[in-house]
Formats: sequence, C-alpha cells, structure tokens
Amino acid sequence: MKIFAPLLAASANAATCVTISKDFSTVKNPTGHLDALNGCYGGGSGVETGTCDGTCFALFFTYKGLDGNGDTFYANHAERGCKKTIQIHGKDVEFPSATNCADTSNGCAITLTKDNYGLGNQGDIKGVYFQSTNAIAIGTKPGNGSPGFSGSDSVQNAPMQCLQCSSGLSLPSDARCFDGANAVKGHCSDFRSTSCFSRTSWYTAPKESTDAEYKMAERGCSTVPADEAKNRKISYFIGEVPREPEVDYELERREITEEYCDTVNCNDFKPTEKSTSGAAAFSTLTSLLIALAFNN
Repeated sequence: MKIFAPLLAASANAATCVTISKDFSTVKNPTGHLDALNGCYGGGSGVETGTCDGTCFALFFTYKGLDGNGDTFYANHAERGCKKTIQIHGKDVEFPSATNCADTSNGCAITLTKDNYGLGNQGDIKGVYFQSTNAIAIGTKPGNGSPGFSGSDSVQNAPMQCLQCSSGLSLPSDARCFDGANAVKGHCSDFRSTSCFSRTSWYTAPKESTDAEYKMAERGCSTVPADEAKNRKISYFIGEVPREPEVDYELERREITEEYCDTVNCNDFKPTEKSTSGAAAFSTLTSLLIALAFNN
C-alpha cells in the first residue's frame, strides 16, 4: 500500500478547475469596459464549460488591429483549465506558467511568445493570468488594475501583420491586388496566424472570339508555422482559374504561384511571366526554378 501513498496525496491536493477556451471580438476598446463584457471573461450564460483536476489557471489577453477592410477590431481571448506541459518547437513548456500567481485580485503579467505559446516571429502578446492550487472561481476575470487591462495600459497591436486583399478575376487594368497596390497592410485577427501567404496567377484565357489577359491574386494571414515559412517559401502548381465570361462555370488550368513568409507585410510576391497553356507545361522561369531546387 505504501507505493500508492504519494499518488493518493497528490490527488487529494488537486483542485477541480473549470475548463473553457473562447475567442470573441468587441467593437470598442475593452480596457475600461470590462464590466460590459460577458461570455468567458465574466463566466456569463451560454458558455460551454468542463472540468479537470490539478493546478487551476485562467488566462486573458486582448489586442487590436486593422482588418483586411481597413476597419479597427479588438480581439479577445479567455482560457481556463489545468496547468499542463505542452510541446512548443520540440521543447516541453509549462503552460501557462511554471510559477503560480500570488495576486488573486488582479492576476499576474504574462508575455506570450513564439517560445511559450507558439506565436509567429513578428511579435508577442501581453496578457494576465491567475494560477493557483486552489479552485479559481468562474467569475475571476481581468479588472481595471490587472496588467494589460488598467486604464494606463494601451491595447497592443496584433502580433502578425500581412498584406490583405483578394481580387478574384481581374483584367490587367484593375490588377491592384496582384500588384499589391490596394492591399491593406492589415493585422491578423486570429492570434494563431504565424505567417503570411499570397496566391497569384497571370495568364491568358479565351474571351469571346479572342484571348484575354487576366491577373488573379489573394493575400492574407496563414497558420503555416513561421519556421516553415522562413526565408519565403514559394511553390508552383497547375490549378483551376476563372475566365470571362464564365460559361457553365468553365475554368481554365493555368500556373499558380503560392508563397508563404514570416516577416511583416512580406507576402508581395507576383509572377513575372504569363501562363498561356494548361497542365502540359510550366513556364520557362518556373521550370528553371524547379530544376535548381532539385539540384540543391
């Protein structure tokens, strides 16, 4: 029986913790308006909860930015559960912190980064956490004196920023997204974004009795890991692209360039050659790049 004594003692000391993970947006700065927020911050109605046994935590953070339309957003995250060990980039990390928080009223400051939260390379997020061997009440939430939420604290910008636009099908006379001229230098509203992407194609396709030239582009935020997107990851493939007029949803098969990168507004790549044929052949430039890649 002695061999099980430590396990029994550990179980007896474990608290029952509420588990929640919730993202929500607000139209105005949550700092100074915390009492008006419901859901996970305040444990309001309609929130799905569970329980676990261990050391309890509650983690909160908020950030702002400009979205792809150029409008300001405020994004908020609340998470409750049991302290645990997670793997980040192959290393064990105690989440949310190896140290419990003694301030049960205002919580303790925490900085979430690439190394402890799996963010991208562009920045970090400052928040507040509560952590204790005792149960943390569902009503526990940031207050006006909490780090990152006090009246003197300004809400930080989202940690990732990428060019954001989508042109769909456009003629060269209106290829602003393709050229990046009208792409909003927007912040990624989802903190899980770790890189930027672009998907572009410059091609010719039948239009009525002749051929027309088109430029298609999409640029935005991506969850491809930052280390995987480092130093600009570019790939080429044959895919389906629209043409005008769209008859019975008929598509053309043309060369598409896909890019992932991990620095601020890095997703500005565009092809320098038109794709004029279908899946039978890549362009001369792409064939050369593929050959070089296989020879490295």
